[in-house]
Amino acid sequence: MPAASPLLEVAVEERPQYGRGRPSPTKPRAVTVLRDGLKATVSAQSERLARRDEEAGCFVLRTTVPTAGDLAQSARDVLTVSKEQHGTEQNDGLLKEPVMVKSLSLTKPERIEVLGLVCLLALLIWRLMERTMRTYVDTTSIPLPGWDKKATERPTSCMMVTKFAGVTVVKLGHQRQLARPLSAVQQPSLTALDVPPSCFTGPQSGEGNGDASSTPLTAAEASPALAGRRSPADERHHHEQPRGAGPCSPAGQGPCQP
Repeated sequence: MPAASPLLEVAVEERPQYGRGRPSPTKPRAVTVLRDGLKATVSAQSERLARRDEEAGCFVLRTTVPTAGDLAQSARDVLTVSKEQHGTEQNDGLLKEPVMVKSLSLTKPERIEVLGLVCLLALLIWRLMERTMRTYVDTTSIPLPGWDKKATERPTSCMMVTKFAGVTVVKLGHQRQLARPLSAVQQPSLTALDVPPSCFTGPQSGEGNGDASSTPLTAAEASPALAGRRSPADERHHHEQPRGAGPCSPAGQGPCQP
């Protein structure tokens, strides 16, 4: 009998029918009648199954990551990062929070587009910092400070950002210096990000004229009097006065320099 389908073979076979009663342990059972029955056999087609598995396992991913050069990544690595739902979906969920959505009221399409671009760039930088720190831990096997100053092998960007919440930068003219040196908890995070400590004291965009006065001061060169000390309220009020409003400032010039 021909097969009913490519994966199923059906044949006819005789099936005996026995009489009623319990069979004897010493005598064979008596056959009363033989009836025809169908016997189905399932056979696997390896070539067809292999093609189906290959089609089901195919994932199309468009990316701008190069395949050659210093920044090259394999297709498996790019797919792994793209399908890491724990990090991606968790950060994208921030944009869907009621606090974020209800605090915005944009009607013009161009403003909505700009907001989306800014949020996308912020999430990109956020994820890049986290991936850089975890790559550093996986490469060097050196854990980083996490919550409650405990070492962790899965650092997050939120952990890193909270470590620098108390950093104070003092600006004197075109020079910047830290009010107090970086702590032993902050230094490992900068090392993992491959960012030098001078990022806090370096000249900002649009500042400095390129002369010696714009050379940034390091944390070691910070004034000892500024470390661990806050200026009194009257001194802070004096520094907050607008340009030209100081008691010893000539007309048309800035405030007094120390």
